[in-house]
Amino acid sequence: MLGWQIAKVNGLSMSPRVPDNSFVVVCSWLNFLPIKVGQVLKFNHPKYGELIKTVSAIDKYGFLWFCGENEHSISIEEIGPVNKNQVSGKVCLICRQP
Repeated sequence: MLGWQIAKVNGLSMSPRVPDNSFVVVCSWLNFLPIKVGQVLKFNHPKYGELIKTVSAIDKYGFLWFCGENEHSISIEEIGPVNKNQVSGKVCLICRQP
């Protein structure tokens, strides 16, 4: 899929960077650019469904490791390695609720 998506974020796992009940604009066309540690991506996880997390590491096999921004997040170990094919886009804009 090429283009833009708007997604609502539910939960505290990415707070304060992405607050609960905020909206994010996800750019799927940016998937053609290199993924870097520190970027916030949306991806599909086989157990947890669609997640928005921060890239914590990229291992020597090219798998992505993700973390949340606070203690209420699923741990890196629980998420496990994620294939780049599971990434649906990069978060380009965070719209916080007033």
